[in-house]
Amino acid sequence: MSFDDLDVQLGPAVWAMLQPAAKRALERAIQDRGVPMVVNSAYRTIAQQLILYNHYRNSRCGIPIAARPSRSNHQSGLAIDISDYLSWRPYLHITAC
Repeated sequence: MSFDDLDVQLGPAVWAMLQPAAKRALERAIQDRGVPMVVNSAYRTIAQQLILYNHYRNSRCGIPIAARPSRSNHQSGLAIDISDYLSWRPYLHITAC
């Protein structure tokens, strides 16, 4: 389900989709912290993950880490990549994100 109705700032290529339980946990984290979250990446298809993984393997585009296709939680709508992770971490752990 879409999470673009939450207090988030989405990067230009973000497909803002999450599983319902993940969206609820994300909403709680955002409400608890009280500031918008900057989301750099969210749902990805297997094809998108393959491209990202190949860039990672070939040291392209500054990709620091990427899971193999079919092993990424992004493909199942259970993961997002965000800016300022360290500041968000306590709120994400409290809500089990």
